[in-house]
Amino acid sequence: MTTDERIIQYSASFLNRNELESRQGIYLEKATIEVIKHIIYNIGDEKLTISGFVENVLQHHFETYKEEINTLYTLRFSKPIK
Repeated sequence: MTTDERIIQYSASFLNRNELESRQGIYLEKATIEVIKHIIYNIGDEKLTISGFVENVLQHHFETYKEEINTLYTLRFSKPIK
């Protein structure tokens, strides 16, 4: 994949507004929030929010690592009692 294609893919995946239907607060390190603000205010969609960006990143993470997460869950909780 070329750099241009990666930039287009990144923008489409993370920098577009994501309408949150059922919000709930989370806490992040102040430095992490500052990095997110820098990203969304400078290169994000004009309506992109911190929450929308974090939602996009986490949804991508869950989709990318779905198999690994499920395997770890199975390993941790499906061990028989000895």
